[in-house]
Amino acid sequence: DLRLTRMVADAVAVPVIASGGAGGAAHFDAALGEGGADAALAAGIFHDGVVSVADVKRALRRGGVEVRGGEADVEAEGEGEGGGESEGEVAGNAGGVT
Repeated sequence: DLRLTRMVADAVAVPVIASGGAGGAAHFDAALGEGGADAALAAGIFHDGVVSVADVKRALRRGGVEVRGGEADVEAEGEGEGGGESEGEVAGNAGGVT
C-alpha cells in the first residue's frame, strides 16, 4: 500500500522499511519513490523465483536508485539461485542499495 507507506514516511522521523506486497522488480522502485520508504525488503518473490535480486537491482538502477556493485556484479548475481544475496538485502534510499 504505497499511499499508507507515504503517510507513515511523512509522519515519522525514523527510517521506514516497506515490507510485503512486492510482486515484481518495479514494485521496489515504487516503494522507495512513490511510497517514500527508506528501504524495501521481500522474501517470497525471491524464494518462489518470481524475480531475482539482479532483476531488482537493474530495475532500481533504471529508476535512478544507487545500487551497490557494478553492472558486472549484477549480471554475476543473476547467475545463481536467488541472485547471490539473501532477501531483505535489496533496496534502500539511506546510503544506497545493498
